[in-house]
Amino acid sequence: MVRGATAALLGVSLLAAGCADQTVRRAEAIRDRACACTTAACAEEEVAAFATVDRGAVPARHRGQLERIARDLVGCLERLYRADAP
Repeated sequence: MVRGATAALLGVSLLAAGCADQTVRRAEAIRDRACACTTAACAEEEVAAFATVDRGAVPARHRGQLERIARDLVGCLERLYRADAP
């Protein structure tokens, strides 16, 4: 019985880790698309997409990764805003 419970717990943990990895990969893809944009309007669309990322699916130990991705995304948007400024 204990062995079965341990296996079930391990399976749930691996599934959660997979969801976290998938969420981080999605956030990275959004950041990459935003940073590839040549206009602020394009990057703003990606920022809106980033807002839909389920941060709750990412364990606390991986949240720093999402924060770095968000900072990078904002940096790309800033660069485009400066380029559009008169």
